[in-house]
Amino acid sequence: MKSLSSKLWIIIICACLSFNSYAQCDLGNLIIELKSVLPTGGNCTANVTVSFTIEKNNGNKYTYVHLWKPSDYPNYDYKKAPEKSDLGPVLATVAIHTDGTASLLPTYGPDKNVSTLYSGLVLAEESLGGKLYRITVSNMLIQVPGACSGLTYLKGDVWSTQSEANNHPPVHCVATALPVKLAKFKGDLLDNAISLSWMTTEEAGSNYFDVERSGDLAEFTTLGSIKSKGTTNVNQNYSFIDGSPLQGNNYYRLKMVDLDGRIEKSRIVAVENNVNSVAFEMLGNPAINNDIRFILKNGKSENVTFHDLNGRQLKFNITKTGNILTLKPTASLPTGIYLLGLSNSPGLVKKVLIP
Repeated sequence: MKSLSSKLWIIIICACLSFNSYAQCDLGNLIIELKSVLPTGGNCTANVTVSFTIEKNNGNKYTYVHLWKPSDYPNYDYKKAPEKSDLGPVLATVAIHTDGTASLLPTYGPDKNVSTLYSGLVLAEESLGGKLYRITVSNMLIQVPGACSGLTYLKGDVWSTQSEANNHPPVHCVATALPVKLAKFKGDLLDNAISLSWMTTEEAGSNYFDVERSGDLAEFTTLGSIKSKGTTNVNQNYSFIDGSPLQGNNYYRLKMVDLDGRIEKSRIVAVENNVNSVAFEMLGNPAINNDIRFILKNGKSENVTFHDLNGRQLKFNITKTGNILTLKPTASLPTGIYLLGLSNSPGLVKKVLIP
């Protein structure tokens, strides 16, 4: 692991969880983002964002988040609500009322001796359809013992119960974020398919990835499997083509299976596949012989733009075969990165390497 600067840096412990269900409860996709660190005396102040997905029901009216240094993680079994002695040297606890519109709570119901983060926190809630919601808590300023250079990630749990006042309320579901380094997971609409790609920066005892899809976020089916590299600390890139996507919204996630049978699941990626959905995706990068090939579905070739990194518009000719277009610059261009875009969709920009 490379040493880290004591200034601003970002690392995402990405959407990887171990899932246990104790009742009719769906809780998962816990992500812990270490947004920045700042040396404070001999210790470290970390700015952390936590997010998770929850299906609201009577079993999870109250939800709690706990964070630890990895070396202090207690591996609690959650057969009952943890008390202060169970949590050990916990760095932070956040209490959230998740019955109706989510709101922060100033106290930890199961044990009033456990302090909570409350003031200054920012809570956001996004509806994912039905009773499924994505909850994000940001601006969590946490004092972490030790130097910032030794802090690469935090471990955490999120769990839910139906009762706040009971000293030992039943735990209905729990999810744990693990330091699996899934750095990227995205989906792109092609002509008549959806391309999924992901990158890992570190793997330990990994066996394979199952690619799962849902049309309603309620039931996922397995589309196929991709063998992983096993154990490596070198960036690894993977891809999968869904050749028969659903009409409308397609929701994808990765189920990561280790050699020991342990299962972790990624965050969910949504790709819209409607009649008028615009597909704009490169076909090969870097360009070959200065021919830039790409898919453009439900878009007009006259809206294609081509610029250098200084924003200078470059002239080109375009040929089209179905939804596959080939752009040829009219002038010889030096080696470098160029920007391919659509004038009517400023957010759709592709970086093109011309060797």
